[in-house]
Amino acid sequence: MKRPLALVTGALCALIVTVTSAQTPTLSVVVPSGPPGAIQATVNGVACGTAGTVSATGTATLTLPATCAVPGATVAFNSGGVSLGSTVTVPASGSGTLTLANLNPTNPVTITIPAVPGGSGTVNAVVNGQTCGTATVSATASTSISLPATCAAPNAVISFTTPGGGIVSTVTVPATGGGTLTLPNLTGTTSQVVTLPAGTGTITVRVNGQACGTATLAAGATTSVTLPETCSAANGTITLVNTAGQQLGTVATIGADGSGTVTVPNLNPAPVTVTLPMAPAGTVTIMSGSTVCGTGTVSATTPTTITLAAACSVPGLPLTFTGGSNIAVAGTLAVPATITTASGSLVLSSLAATNPLTVTVPAGTGVLTTSVGGTVCATTTLSATGTSTVTIPVTCTIPGQAIAFSFNGTVVPTTLAVPSAGAGTLVLSSLQAAPAPVAPAPAKTGNAGLDGGSAPTMLLAGLLAAAMGVVVGARLMARRD
Repeated sequence: MKRPLALVTGALCALIVTVTSAQTPTLSVVVPSGPPGAIQATVNGVACGTAGTVSATGTATLTLPATCAVPGATVAFNSGGVSLGSTVTVPASGSGTLTLANLNPTNPVTITIPAVPGGSGTVNAVVNGQTCGTATVSATASTSISLPATCAAPNAVISFTTPGGGIVSTVTVPATGGGTLTLPNLTGTTSQVVTLPAGTGTITVRVNGQACGTATLAAGATTSVTLPETCSAANGTITLVNTAGQQLGTVATIGADGSGTVTVPNLNPAPVTVTLPMAPAGTVTIMSGSTVCGTGTVSATTPTTITLAAACSVPGLPLTFTGGSNIAVAGTLAVPATITTASGSLVLSSLAATNPLTVTVPAGTGVLTTSVGGTVCATTTLSATGTSTVTIPVTCTIPGQAIAFSFNGTVVPTTLAVPSAGAGTLVLSSLQAAPAPVAPAPAKTGNAGLDGGSAPTMLLAGLLAAAMGVVVGARLMARRD
């Protein structure tokens, strides 16, 4: 009897547990992270359980009571009276874990953020001191921020911040709880202002190389540009570029608080100079594409500094060099991205040609001096065991000019000429002077004494000629008598 009774008792307990479980199903909803705020689940317009709180750092979980776990029922949500567009459906079992897709309100609140030159930086929408959305600013098109339901309360005031500070303008959520709002500008609460002198054309203001505003100059009055807050970087460098792309001479620094006023005294382009190394006297031309940026005569005793034309005060502009008769120099430079007194002073280290003109000379002990057109262009200590190479500088590479040499102070008789291309390899065959010519021997007369050319013979010939002269004279005098 005991065993059947125990079986009956166990069955009754299992039935009680089963009935109890069926009456108290567990249903939970996972809510995504977002700006903190209350969130309430409802079924058929009736609140289900205690309202939860959205977490800014992770998901939150709402556990719904059994009265809401009606199979097939739609569970809606609201935050502070603002309904959410996302819903979940109770499964047929009346239990389980559901996930809410997002916190977007049924009636969206969208804020349009204007484009600014440069398209850099971020803007945060702030409601009641908490960040409710972020947008990255564009240079070409507006962007937008959509508020989650925890921030989209009717009549809520939305302010804006950037990494550099706050923005003056605010917008307000409509009383209807939704709509599209527009932030009129990105002017900061503590902005940087640039005042430009009278003039014509346009000026682009840059901060750390990024375009941050453009102003059309007035012919008879000053013009002011207020930089957008996304450009008012603390301690940022302000430069200005005119319509031709030339940077102006004024360079300023934004204050540590991202604000201040800069007054530009004039519209003169920033000067750029190039210092050329010492080289045999000759002309060097500085080019950028087809634009001549400067021309100067180098010196053999001191470096030469050339100030470039204003047309070449363009940040990033590439510079090339030619010497002689358009002989290209291998070295190049570029105008810096920000032209200051220091960065705008460029130095070219070498005037070596891209395709040099060289002369191969034979072995020798001593110094060879090479001149072109009368100008000393190279001094080379030769090798006693092998050939040496003399490189003609570009300032001396003038096609058709004679190349002369002097070895240890003695003129080498051989000369060469600069080829029409101004490049290539020439060969000097010898460093030695040609031997002096030998005078030819006198013709033979057949008279041993005369041919020998001895002194006694020559004296005898002279006496004989004199005697013959006396005899002839005496006979002539006798005839006259």
